[in-house]
Amino acid sequence: MKLYRVKYLIFVIFLIVGSVFALVIPSFETKKEARCTLETEAVVADIAEHYSENEDGGGSTTYAPVYSFTIDGTAEEITPSVYTGTRPVIGDSVTIFVNPDNHSEIFDPARDGEFVKIFRIVGIVFIVIAFISLFAIRKPRLF
Repeated sequence: MKLYRVKYLIFVIFLIVGSVFALVIPSFETKKEARCTLETEAVVADIAEHYSENEDGGGSTTYAPVYSFTIDGTAEEITPSVYTGTRPVIGDSVTIFVNPDNHSEIFDPARDGEFVKIFRIVGIVFIVIAFISLFAIRKPRLF
């Protein structure tokens, strides 16, 4: 395969991956935000922990808050699906948004917004790499 063809292949791959990260994945959170319209105050009642061990025996722990709140007189407890390296504080009060049709679906602007921001940044980096690869390798010129 000629070098300039590889350049275009790298460009297309990085452009597609970058677009998925920057546009497609965050759109799922935007749709979730649109569904979760019922604003409520929740309290961090507990902390869910997930420990991941790597090959060399080390590992890391990620955390998610267990939110306790009341909707329509019914007490609910929900653990979001997004775990981060930041340990929540039990007793903290946060504003979350709940799907009125499905109380197990919540949108936490602070945590979910962080998730979206990370994917957008990674996507933009991939798109920039795509364009750099397009202009970095030039088709050989004949003198």
